[in-house]
Amino acid sequence: MAHDELDLLIALLDELRPEVLGIGHGRDTTATRRAHLAAQRWEARGGHLAALVSWPDTAASWLRQATKLTEDADTWLIADHPTGWAGIGPRLADDGRWSATRTVAFSSLAHPDLPRLAGAAATEGVHGAYGAEAPAYSRRNMASADGAGAWVFRHGLLIHRPAPPCGDSKARRQLV
Repeated sequence: MAHDELDLLIALLDELRPEVLGIGHGRDTTATRRAHLAAQRWEARGGHLAALVSWPDTAASWLRQATKLTEDADTWLIADHPTGWAGIGPRLADDGRWSATRTVAFSSLAHPDLPRLAGAAATEGVHGAYGAEAPAYSRRNMASADGAGAWVFRHGLLIHRPAPPCGDSKARRQLV
């Protein structure tokens, strides 16, 4: 059975038991579309959304965006690419309210160079999932035959695992 990436991400978010979700995204078309779709899906299922925040790839400090994303949320969903996260990720890590282990991200961040680009504080524990639409650099590391899987950054390494059957919360917990 093929897994939808957003369904898998929402399942990972559910495991964190968020009270209020903050969704952040880069300003490219794909990240913007993914973030808005996630916000719609999250709210349609009764989830509370603190903010939907976008940021540019380059900025003087990203302080305004980081503050808005973290001020009312206790869990985060990110749609960005590695070079975009390299800017805002360290700012979030410096914020004090943000937690990498409570951050779930789309497969576009599942790049082995992300810890080098953004630093350990902005990546260690960030995790996510990917469906059949995973980026090319993840496809060669696919952990399951149907193209779905989960990933997490641990000790500066990107670790891939198979996606659990949909609805299998025990298996999802083992992914991260």
